[in-house]
Amino acid sequence: MYKRQSSLAAPVAVASGLLGWAAAAAFGWSAGSLADDYWGVAPAPYPTQCGVAWWKFATVEDEAEGRAEALRALAAAVRAVRACDRAVLVFEDVNRLPLGALRLLEPLTQPVLRSGADAVDAAKAVVVLTSDLYGGPDAGDFLLEEGMGAEDAAAVVEAQGARMWRGAPPAWWARDVASLALPPLDGAELDAAIALYLRHDVARAVHDALRFAFAELRADAPAAKREWTGAFSYDGRVVADVAAFVRRGPADWRAHGITHFRHAVLEPELEAAARALLENSRVRVDEAPWSAFHETAATTHVYTSSLLLRTAERRVNPNTPYERVVVDVTWDVEHLPEAVFSGDARVAVAGMSESVLWMMEGVKAVLRRVLGLW
Repeated sequence: MYKRQSSLAAPVAVASGLLGWAAAAAFGWSAGSLADDYWGVAPAPYPTQCGVAWWKFATVEDEAEGRAEALRALAAAVRAVRACDRAVLVFEDVNRLPLGALRLLEPLTQPVLRSGADAVDAAKAVVVLTSDLYGGPDAGDFLLEEGMGAEDAAAVVEAQGARMWRGAPPAWWARDVASLALPPLDGAELDAAIALYLRHDVARAVHDALRFAFAELRADAPAAKREWTGAFSYDGRVVADVAAFVRRGPADWRAHGITHFRHAVLEPELEAAARALLENSRVRVDEAPWSAFHETAATTHVYTSSLLLRTAERRVNPNTPYERVVVDVTWDVEHLPEAVFSGDARVAVAGMSESVLWMMEGVKAVLRRVLGLW
């Protein structure tokens, strides 16, 4: 019995694979679109990915409130690890916890993570604890500075920790936690962080704005769908303008300053980006082939042009007490050359469709031989 199952495995797998390809051809799917439309998963932004658990501690009034907050964080960590044993557990602003509450987080360092009577194997999980430096009146001169070396930065963190928790941190902190001091970003690091944010977060926001605009148009005209095959980019002035915006803010707020630029300056202009593309892009109209029965749209309007972000600083209320600098945003629609493919996709689909009957006869032959059918 075992041998018969083993001998059937390969032919049946081949047959099912052929059936899948035949069905894909019959319904007008290419291998890529089949995966993208039905099994493709776009990565979600941090901290919403599966496997990432994020907990931000609030400022608490007393020890009891801090302990309750720490216990809630542990319970959330157990749930996250149960859902994904390789979870990344991020606990932000642990400096807001009183020392007694911080001690309650020791289970995060154990291979078996416990929260009350609940326990999970956390040996594969990664725990990240973040903390701001102490900013009280007795902070002294122990501050992280741009370009500070690793040893000097570690000494600052140790001294600040003693002030922050009014004594030595818990034993598990010194024993099990690898501390990494992060001095303020210098000029080159700030520019690199801005460029990374523009390429990933802002680019995703532009795509989201376009998807929303396309969905609104689809609601009014269901027979036509819209896609964008262009790219998002920014000119060389943008990074410098974002960096200047960040430096005008608080000195210890640089990472937050980058996201603040997006919320305060870019987000109000995302609708304008979508509108510029809809009004000025080159458009290719693809007709759905006769075999694409799964399609609900007869035509696809493909917007092939790209979007270029430009920024420019402007002073308002000059020479007055209300003088300030604002950043203007504009979007250029760039008509870049389209990618050249070997052959028309519709011809390829039609060719696959014409070979469906031949493939189905082959599948039937395999099944007859293996299973004794027909």
